[in-house]
Amino acid sequence: MASNEREQRKALEKEVDEITAQVLVMWGRLRKMQDQLATLRDDENERQSQTALDRYRDLHIGFFEGGCVWLLLLKDRMDRDDNVYTTSTGHSRSLNDYLASGQVLVGCEGNEWILPYVIKQCGAEAFSYASDYPHEVDLVAAKQMIHDTVERPDLTHSEKAAVLGGNAKRFFRV
Repeated sequence: MASNEREQRKALEKEVDEITAQVLVMWGRLRKMQDQLATLRDDENERQSQTALDRYRDLHIGFFEGGCVWLLLLKDRMDRDDNVYTTSTGHSRSLNDYLASGQVLVGCEGNEWILPYVIKQCGAEAFSYASDYPHEVDLVAAKQMIHDTVERPDLTHSEKAAVLGGNAKRFFRV
């Protein structure tokens, strides 16, 4: 009987060794899958922490109604809260970075009295002359607005050129 018990014990040990080997192989596969999932999760977190403008550098967003003053309220709020610009992967672009990127265009009337201040705070790269012609103003009024913009002493020549066409050409890629 002792011989039979030894054989059963050896058979059982062999079975345990085989199961242990299978478990170790499965454990290795599981670890590899965990590593792959962690990489995917990190990639997804990186993707989620980016804005659409970061992920799609060819994306352009235009705001053509409402003038430019609203941007100061947004900038003030964003600049006062560091969390707006901080992501799980570090620091993202600031509002001024987005505005300077050429991906954002804000329509404004060249004779808005606050335009020079907004340009000083946000840069001139995101603003473009936009009239309400033909539904609100006629051609004469639209031309007068352009003339008033050209004659403004509180905007530089380069700011006027950007607002009156340069920024729109870059934004619309013409």
